[in-house]
Amino acid sequence: MNKLTAKSIIVVIVLIGSATASHADMSSPSLPAPFTVLKTLELRHPDRSVPQTAHLPVNLQTPEFEIPAFNKSRMAVWGGVTATAGYLAYEQSQASWGVSNGQFHFKDDIDDGLAMSDETSHLFAAYELTRALHAGYAWTGLSSTAARRVAAVHAWLWTFFVEYPIDAYNPTQGFGASDLAFNTAGVLAAYQQTRPGQIPRWDI
Repeated sequence: MNKLTAKSIIVVIVLIGSATASHADMSSPSLPAPFTVLKTLELRHPDRSVPQTAHLPVNLQTPEFEIPAFNKSRMAVWGGVTATAGYLAYEQSQASWGVSNGQFHFKDDIDDGLAMSDETSHLFAAYELTRALHAGYAWTGLSSTAARRVAAVHAWLWTFFVEYPIDAYNPTQGFGASDLAFNTAGVLAAYQQTRPGQIPRWDI
């Protein structure tokens, strides 16, 4: 489905997510990447009688040492941003593509004349939406694991809501099974890319 206005709103959400991620890097109470602590280990002298102590650096950014600093105020702000964006996207969709007041029906994914370009846009939009939401939830102070899980569920529910009931009951659209499949693939791809401690090796 060529839905320029809704995709524009998704772009806005992506930009907001990027901005919050940048702000989080500067002001978040979470520890910076190079921060380390000294972990005390007891070592033994070769004659096994003289105890010695060594202080070895331990990276606190690993999942085992992750220190969440949840901020309720930031969560309230982020919740307001996403709720407002979702409402505006819904209202714009109804104004642009018609009211969803018809009978449930499926979209013709094979002969729609779009040569899979629509499905590709769904993949990209879902991927970027998930990453933006992840950045926003991370900015609120959720742990990396929690942020990526909540973002993935949030993004998938949003994209599902577009297919059902918005498109499914729209006389000019229809429920797109392939659209939903590509939405899901985009969300899962972003979920994989935001795994804690992983350096992304590819992008969409």
